[in-house]
Amino acid sequence: PLSAPSEATLAASAAWCGAVTVAYTIWAQSFGQSSGMSATQANLIYTTQPLWSVLFAALLVSEVPTSSEALGGAVIAAALWLAASDEAAQAGSALAEDEASKAV
Repeated sequence: PLSAPSEATLAASAAWCGAVTVAYTIWAQSFGQSSGMSATQANLIYTTQPLWSVLFAALLVSEVPTSSEALGGAVIAAALWLAASDEAAQAGSALAEDEASKAV
């Protein structure tokens, strides 16, 4: 049988949700973006949120992802890999063009 959580547990849960899952994430996002990170890089990092959620659910409460969740995670991971490799290729191309213009 389940019992209602105590007031202390509810207060601690509310404090955790307010301080960590809201305030800290907003601060971390602002800090990260103010450090010169491009919007593309920031977006790639934010896109990993569902992957982290599944990982922590598995580790903390032994939740097993369904096949559709695993497929969705694989699609997200593949998209991130494609986007990151495209950004790296573009950065490498720009660097090569810059070096070529200096050599002339």
